[in-house]
Amino acid sequence: ELRLAVNRLVYLSHWLTPLGRAKRFDTRFFVAEVPAGQTPLHDGAEMVGHRWMRPADALAHDDSLKLMGPTRATLAMLTRFDSAQSLMEWARAPREVPLIMPRIGVGSQGDRPVMPTEPAWAELGRLDPLGHGHACYDIQPGVAVRLSPRLIRVTANNGSVMTGPGTNTYLVGGGERNEWAAPGPLDPRHVDAILAAAPGPIRWIFATHTHVDHSPACALLKQRTGAPVHGRLPAHPEWQDASFAPDRLLAGGERIALNDDTTLRAIHTPGHASNHLCYLLEEERTLFTGDHVMQSSTVVINPPDGDMAAYIASLRSLSAEEGEQLEWLAPGHGFLMAQPKRAFDWIVRHRLQREAKVVDALRDLGPASVDALLAQVYDDVAAHLHGVAMRSLKAHLFKLRDEGMAAEMAGLWSLVPSPSGRG
Repeated sequence: ELRLAVNRLVYLSHWLTPLGRAKRFDTRFFVAEVPAGQTPLHDGAEMVGHRWMRPADALAHDDSLKLMGPTRATLAMLTRFDSAQSLMEWARAPREVPLIMPRIGVGSQGDRPVMPTEPAWAELGRLDPLGHGHACYDIQPGVAVRLSPRLIRVTANNGSVMTGPGTNTYLVGGGERNEWAAPGPLDPRHVDAILAAAPGPIRWIFATHTHVDHSPACALLKQRTGAPVHGRLPAHPEWQDASFAPDRLLAGGERIALNDDTTLRAIHTPGHASNHLCYLLEEERTLFTGDHVMQSSTVVINPPDGDMAAYIASLRSLSAEEGEQLEWLAPGHGFLMAQPKRAFDWIVRHRLQREAKVVDALRDLGPASVDALLAQVYDDVAAHLHGVAMRSLKAHLFKLRDEGMAAEMAGLWSLVPSPSGRG
């Protein structure tokens, strides 16, 4: 007599077919460790064959096996574990099992399911709540995307390792008026695309900060529209847009009524840059984050204008003061982001975890050069990105120095012994 040993099943994942599909399934997946000496059988109906394979090998034969999306994602998750035992230990541990419901989008690969882990997923749900599959999962340079009756996004064609899919410009207003534009790089074609997307005259220009992928378009856009430029000047000239000349300097805290039902509030968020501003669209609880929060990446903190302590403090302030009320983040690079407070708190945790690695490296290697520290602190980052990572490493070191935890002498860094003598 065959009996199912349900006590050996462990809940793994929960999948729901995307909206808009003719057939939908609400399915839960379980995992179990097969006892030794078992001979698998298939029923010849729903299961017509079987084969033991390592997860990575199955993924390598994706095309021939015709794997479905949930199967492919589950196999990719299994590759994180080096044994059945380690998988079972992880699965049995207390954890949240979220509902995984892909959304259908269109783009360069045709129409396809978009997973919750993909950058476009949250935005697809906002633009296409019924799952008709008309929203795009690609950022397309120069193509205007209507995000709400008040909000349009146009992305510059300057995608790179540093800028992701390109720098976003947002048009805010509604109806035949377009009250506000956040600019981008100095690219006449991008300015042409902004003006073509605007449903009415642009009356205001706001810059989040003055890095060269964000503010140089201000001058050209002002020339074309006559709109005044708003923003802050940087404390240090390195890596800044020297052409930036605001007509109105913002301190942070200003509330600006763009029209009868559109209000913008400036929030000073130093860290990535000393003059960085985020802008809150109050009616939509949407925060334009510039480079304070980027999608799919953490931003570089580049001293002297970049300041790690200020960056973490700004994130904590946003989380505490705005996090519960905010609904969306509109980053300078990437798609709209949901769950703003979770994003703020994740970045803070990530930065503090990286700082802990800096402290460990100083304890293991110090006195040590920044090159020696870099290899250990960023051992999880590809070598071709170490030049960029060096900037953030220095920002962490300067933060520890200013807090009395680290010191530099003759190019070598070391921990400052604590009063308890533990270092």
